[in-house]
Formats: sequence, C-alpha cells, structure tokens
Amino acid sequence: MNQPPLNIKALALKAMGCHIQVHLDMTAIKSFHSDVQIEQKLIQLKQDIEHTLRSWEQIFSRFEDSSELMRLNRLNQCSELDSQWITVSAELFEVLKLAVSFVDKTQGLVTPTLLQVLCNLGYSHSFEMLTTDLVSDQSPSAEHLQDATNIEFRLLKEGSPQLRLPRGMSLDLNGYVKGWAATKLAEKISWQHPWQMPCLVDMGGDIAIGEPIRDSSFTSPNWGIAIARPNALNPEDESLDQYQALGSDVAIVQINSGGIATSGQDYRRWKHHGQWQHHLINPQTQKSALSDVLSASIIADSTLEAEVWAKYCVLLGTSKAISWLNQNNLAGLIVDTNYQLITSQKMASIVIVP
Repeated sequence: MNQPPLNIKALALKAMGCHIQVHLDMTAIKSFHSDVQIEQKLIQLKQDIEHTLRSWEQIFSRFEDSSELMRLNRLNQCSELDSQWITVSAELFEVLKLAVSFVDKTQGLVTPTLLQVLCNLGYSHSFEMLTTDLVSDQSPSAEHLQDATNIEFRLLKEGSPQLRLPRGMSLDLNGYVKGWAATKLAEKISWQHPWQMPCLVDMGGDIAIGEPIRDSSFTSPNWGIAIARPNALNPEDESLDQYQALGSDVAIVQINSGGIATSGQDYRRWKHHGQWQHHLINPQTQKSALSDVLSASIIADSTLEAEVWAKYCVLLGTSKAISWLNQNNLAGLIVDTNYQLITSQKMASIVIVP
C-alpha cells in the first residue's frame, strides 16, 4: 500500500552568520489539529527558535566583543593573573568539551585554539564584512599553538560548570557551534515540543535530523538531502565546463537520523596581502590548508561530529581521507580539486548521483 504524501512545513530564519531552514513533518499532526491551530503553533515555535539562537549568539560569537566566548578570551589574556577556574555557561562548557574530545581523534588537526591564527590571516570580522583584499600591518607568523587537551573541566557540587585554560590560549568555536546548534534544535523540536514533530534542521549546510521519542511502531521519514556542487577554485580551469554541467548538486542522500555536514576550501575565501586564504587551517603550518580535497560531505551520528570529520577529511587529503572513512565505516563523499567525485564504501551504497 502506498504511503500518503508527507505534509511538510518550512520555517526560514537567519542567525549565527548563516541562513537557517527548519523543515517540519506535520503529517501526523494534521489529523488532530486545525490549520489555524497549526499556524499559531508554528509562529510560536519560530519565535522560540529565534530566542534560542539569539542566546547562543551571545555565548559563542567571536565577532561580538560582548559574547561570553570573547570575554573569556580577553580574561585569559590578562598576564597578571594566574590560570584560574572560571565559571561558564552550560552551553559553552558542553561545546568546548566536545571540541577538545576530537583533538586526539584528529591527530591535532581539528582544534578550537586557532583564533589568533585566523586573525593573523585576516579573518577577524564576520565573513560578510571582509573586504576583497585585506592588507594589515601584521604579517602572519607561526606561533606556538597551545594544546587544547590541556584545558581542564570540572563541575562543582551544586552543578556549576567551570574550566581552566592555559594562560594566553584563545578559542574559536565557530567550526563546532553550527553543528551542535543544528542537533540541539532538532532535539528541541522532536523531543521537547508538545507535538514532537519529525524535523530537518539546516544550519547553513550543517544538517540535523530530529526523531521523536515514540513507541517502536513509529518510523521516522527518510529525508532527501542534496549535496551542493562546490565552487571551483580556478574559473579558468579547462575542465570546468564538464564540471559545471553536473548542475547545482553533485549527489543526493537519504537519511532518517543523525546529521550530515559539508566542509571545504571553496567557500569562506578571502585575499590577504594578495594571497588567497580559506578558513580551514592546518595547525602544523598555521596557514590555510593545502589539500586536493575541494569539499567533503560526511554523515555521522551527530552534526557536530559530521562537521569535525568533514574538516578532518579536507585536511588529510583525498587518498588518506577515503582510507580513513573506510576504516571507520563512515559515509563520506569527496569532491577533489580535479572535480572528481570519490565516495567511501558506505556512502557508495546509499548515495544517488544525478
């Protein structure tokens, strides 16, 4: 018997430096509530999400001097103070602890301690505000990067989260927060909302699936997700015509849980002292990574995890990345700098290439 078509509602927002789409599966809800009730509930839900996103921006933004993260960074630069335990929000504590947990798993290639390096390369303002060619008085120079695994965490008896940073360490959590936020919003909608709606949350390309906690007879819908064709680095490349003929998407995947994220050197690019830079930094060179991976898209149990693995694959390079994905049974799709599509074994079994 054919299943009835899904009834999907979409909410569009902008926050945390990206466009956000929230897709809600209202199929089951339609049977119990009127259109007016649903519309009212969606207005309230959008307002709740906007409020939540504003609160997270006030915690995590590295472009707002008043954010909790930047206040923490400034406090930790005070040379006259010894390293001390600092009480932080539960959200900052959670994201930073997750970020640190991936440092050893990525051989130190993905780390939250690259703020000063990014600023030295010219990425000191939100990307939308960067000029075409940045020239600063400060020339990029390699500095000793402190090890993020030296950050200490503790919970006081009353539950207050605290951390202690090595003196002088500066943190940037932008590479983690979008994925974390996507999963948190998906859980909020599908678990905590009275209607527990299946949903897909797209935080500027970091995508999380929300599954309601219901009885075992409930089946989460499969969500079709298009993987966008990354931008070409060289507009004069001879093979570009064939690549662009692929269309706006290079593949489609279907998932009903977890998350998917894409990371690449094709976006967030700017010129600094006449040289092209991008936001994926190799900590060993403290420069924009040189890689034959143009972009990597990874499916994982959480969107933050998918984002970390995607960045890791770009930094590894195509051959090592595909080998690592296969060894860890992860679904990944890579577009290399020759515009070739390479998939891991697990991704090959689920991906649809147009």
